[in-house]
Amino acid sequence: IKDLNQVIRQQSDHADAIVLRSQLRAANGEYREALVDLDNAIELKGKQPELLQQRGDVYAESGDRTSAIADYTMLLTLQPLDVTARLARAVTFQRVGDFDAAAADAAIVRQEDPINRSALIILGDASFNKQQFADAAKSYDIALEADNSDNSLLWRRCQCRLNSGQELLAVQDLDTILKRDPNH
Repeated sequence: IKDLNQVIRQQSDHADAIVLRSQLRAANGEYREALVDLDNAIELKGKQPELLQQRGDVYAESGDRTSAIADYTMLLTLQPLDVTARLARAVTFQRVGDFDAAAADAAIVRQEDPINRSALIILGDASFNKQQFADAAKSYDIALEADNSDNSLLWRRCQCRLNSGQELLAVQDLDTILKRDPNH
């Protein structure tokens, strides 16, 4: 048993080294190699949520959004309330144009964290893409309460207000943007 414990410890240390190497490779843009490392680490350690998150993130960074969504989904079957994975999957759904799935994940995140700025922006973008401008503006309003320095978000709200017949409020948003950045 002592030898078995030593082998297990060595394998665990080896897997941790592989994960570290994968992080360095991903940071250097060596996605294929990072994914091979993560596959090997998962083979050694099993489908642990943090490994699935890392592999999903590498897939997303490399542009393989289908595989990223698959890993985030697998992770969420293990930990359904994992806000980080749910947001990552929502962003990935948004990038492939599945705004309904992105909004569904963002809504679940908001149940856990009602003022989660990223979730609010995803919900606003989903509403915007459905031309539900009043709903989008409401989501953007709440997100801007947390940080109103984001001119691109303020611009999106301005567009929503303009498209929903709130011209005076849209002009106020535009004035704020131009005061901050006259070249906008």
